[in-house]
Amino acid sequence: MPILTKDQAVELLTKAVEEELDADDLLQVHNELFPDEPVTEDDVYDDVTPSIESIVEFVNSEPAIEDLLDLWNLIYPKHRHVWYDEQSEKFHYNEESFPLQAE
Repeated sequence: MPILTKDQAVELLTKAVEEELDADDLLQVHNELFPDEPVTEDDVYDDVTPSIESIVEFVNSEPAIEDLLDLWNLIYPKHRHVWYDEQSEKFHYNEESFPLQAE
């Protein structure tokens, strides 16, 4: 069972937003994170950069652990077995459900 530090989790989420999410996923994640500042399909399809920048800024802004877990579930919807151990200050996930690579 892989274990990640908060920095590693932030790195994985950032990489996913910058390199792996398509426009539809970015639209969903952006509007979940920023319900008071929603974007439209036209906005995202015209230029994904503003949504990517907003989401990455959020991820790197030291959000609460619960917010990172919620974001993880948005970005990796098939990967539901993620939790944070407060004693070890580490994220854990079930590798069998969706393997991730921390660098």
